[in-house]
Amino acid sequence: RFSRFFMAKADREAMLPPSLRRFSGIGLLAFALLLFWLIKRWRRANTRRVTEEATVEEDVAPQIALKSGFRRIPVRQKVTLVTNDTVFDSNALSSLDSSAASAASQPLSILPNALAPLLEIARVCDLYVITQCASDATEQAVRDALRDAGVVDAGLNDIKVVFCETEAGRGSIARQIEPTMHVDSAAVIVDGLRPFVPSLVGVKTPYNAHSLEAAAAAGRGGGVLAVVDDLSAHFMSKTAEEASA
Repeated sequence: RFSRFFMAKADREAMLPPSLRRFSGIGLLAFALLLFWLIKRWRRANTRRVTEEATVEEDVAPQIALKSGFRRIPVRQKVTLVTNDTVFDSNALSSLDSSAASAASQPLSILPNALAPLLEIARVCDLYVITQCASDATEQAVRDALRDAGVVDAGLNDIKVVFCETEAGRGSIARQIEPTMHVDSAAVIVDGLRPFVPSLVGVKTPYNAHSLEAAAAAGRGGGVLAVVDDLSAHFMSKTAEEASA
């Protein structure tokens, strides 16, 4: 039946004068061009609408600015911060790792010079908190300490509190996140991340000061490494640091 239909159609077309057959072909071509033009116009209008909506959303988005007294914090950028010896005392973390005590019986405390900068970073940045530890009790203690200190309320997303068991794990997590800034106390990690992270902050301890300063002096290409005594010393002005003390 289909073959008879197509044969009949071909016979009908053959019966048309040559001028009408040419007109029919031109009409089909014109229709195809019109359809192409309409589709192109629709796509252009749709792209313009999406762009305009995105611009409006950016315009109405709340403007985030650093509070008075804070500095060197990359607003709206990704920041990875390792808490070992920057936010929590590493001895307290190790004590939790090696004991059978629960987080409730051995609560962690945030270092005094770390709280104010940490709250501000959580407020204005896309913050990822990394802790090197080896037990579930320590992980829970870290989460509880951050929540109790108001860091989650300030803006830290609880799912961005992550953990690893090795020093190398710190660098691996940071590389996957691709932050604008990484804060750490391990010289080998901040030095190793320099080719990948634009800004690095190394927090000194009695055990790492020499290696951090050597890494900074080496002048390895890549990100800028700042070696500091604590978070307040780097992220707060002197007057603000003294006021918060």
